[in-house]
Amino acid sequence: MRRISVLVVAMLAGLGLVFAQSAWSQAVVDEDLLRRAAAELRSSAVFVDPAAERSISSSAADELEAAIDGGETPIFVAVLPASAAEEAGGDPGAVPAALAEATGLSGTYAVVVGDSFRAASNVLGAGQAGELATSTFQARQDEGPQAVLTEFVDRVQEAAAGSAAPSSGSPGSTGAADESADGGGSGWLLALLGIGGAGAFFWQRKSRREKEARRRETEADRQMLRAELSVLGDDVMALEPEVVTHPDARADYDAGVSRYRAGQAALEYAGADVDFIRVGRVITEGRYAMNRARARVEGREPPTPPEELRAPGRHNEPALDVDDRGEPVYAGGSPFYGGGWYGGGGGGLFTGLLLGQMMGGWGGWGHGHHDHGGGGGGGDDSQLGGDWGGGGDWGGGDFGGGGDF
Repeated sequence: MRRISVLVVAMLAGLGLVFAQSAWSQAVVDEDLLRRAAAELRSSAVFVDPAAERSISSSAADELEAAIDGGETPIFVAVLPASAAEEAGGDPGAVPAALAEATGLSGTYAVVVGDSFRAASNVLGAGQAGELATSTFQARQDEGPQAVLTEFVDRVQEAAAGSAAPSSGSPGSTGAADESADGGGSGWLLALLGIGGAGAFFWQRKSRREKEARRRETEADRQMLRAELSVLGDDVMALEPEVVTHPDARADYDAGVSRYRAGQAALEYAGADVDFIRVGRVITEGRYAMNRARARVEGREPPTPPEELRAPGRHNEPALDVDDRGEPVYAGGSPFYGGGWYGGGGGGLFTGLLLGQMMGGWGGWGHGHHDHGGGGGGGDDSQLGGDWGGGGDWGGGDFGGGGDF
């Protein structure tokens, strides 16, 4: 509720800007870079342009946004390339005003534009944002943009907590006097619009954070499986010359290679949890196949399937067993493909990738396992691949403060 109240203030003040004649209304807003930044700032308190000369890491941006969301005053941060200043009339100090004009949200705007740091606000006292920008820059400039922005956010929140409620709009804007003049009707309308807009803003930002969290989890799963694939690939390379002189290991080796290739091809397209689970199971089968091939090369009895493969998978992947000859088969004698667990009940690009890779000339357990031992063909199929800028306030016209790296 506290965060929503902050957003209501920002939306109401931002709506008031439509009727105000202020310094930021004169800012030049480019249709490309600044509008893109403004669009991002409507749903996220921090925007970092990938072309920015003095960038901050994604983790630093997340920490900064978390600090802003935990406060009680609207703050917006943008890290932009130097060309943003040209799009705002050539003055880095005009960029905060241009962004505020484009977002329609009132608050304190801090921007890193090339080598310049600027800040402006219409929710703090006149000249206060510029003073905070200057003092922050002087204290932390040697530590880089991340330290300066983090310190600035902290100081703005402290200043807002110790000041009176912010006014809506800047000098020259219509405020309470206008509301009373028309009987308060327009004030109620603005309040309703502001509450609705703030609610949408809050929901959009939360949705964006949840989407980003899911993306990170997906990439973490992908990286973990990629590492497991790398280990399996090392086994493929190491065993390839041995299999040439031990043809009885060929079938198990080929089974492992097919699973390596299937996992490698499908992993890049995996997105849902079930995709990663099935790729993981294919990799586990590949490791087991390589363990069997290694045992045959070393003259040992091939091992039985590991416990995780002897049980059915979480998404109906069949259990793996051995027949009376000690050869791997799926429960019920189901073949690996052409009716096996990737041969039906699926569909789409992901399943097609797995199935297609399995049918690339290698054998599948349960499909004439020993028919592939031939002595020749040595394994060609297993190719693996400063002047930091300052700050200031709009509304009072004093765009001072800050500094340059």
